[in-house]
Amino acid sequence: MPVLFHLDDYYQCMLSKEATFCTFTFELQPLHSEKESDIWKIISKVSSDPRNYRHDRLRHGICIATTCPNSSKSLNMTSISKGIELCYKEKYNYLGLKGKLQTFPAKQQKMNIQSIYSIL
Repeated sequence: MPVLFHLDDYYQCMLSKEATFCTFTFELQPLHSEKESDIWKIISKVSSDPRNYRHDRLRHGICIATTCPNSSKSLNMTSISKGIELCYKEKYNYLGLKGKLQTFPAKQQKMNIQSIYSIL
């Protein structure tokens, strides 16, 4: 099954020139509704039990430059969100899954090494 919670290294991400770190929820769906993959059947079964987390909703925080580098070519947040959605669809395609980006707050900033070391 896909990783439910994932966070890239925020501080490592902020060291790059045009750092963009995004947290989001990606809602998984079967790639083909008429022929569900075995993974989707497992996700559906586990998620239907109210004692379990919903495994069809991934909560991830990624450094765009390293995890979805093709998404970082634009400064427009709409384009970046579409790029992340495409990146994640490609990432889970081999499991017979697709999905949609549900929540998308992004933080884009520049941070230099001196500001990190001044905290320490």
